[in-house]
Amino acid sequence: MELIEGKILPISRGVHQRFKDFKEEFLEHIGALVQGSTYNLYSDALTKALACWGDIPLSRITIRQIDK
Repeated sequence: MELIEGKILPISRGVHQRFKDFKEEFLEHIGALVQGSTYNLYSDALTKALACWGDIPLSRITIRQIDK
């Protein structure tokens, strides 16, 4: 519930958060809210994005990177 309400500190800080920290925090909290197959899809997508983009601040993620 805290995740949905934006009360998880690292996630709620948004642009000040680095992608790797966001990924870990997001997966930790989303695990209780979704089924295992959905969790695995999120995990795979975020792992691939981290490998592609590196550990950049969330504010530096662009549409071009997302398309990549």
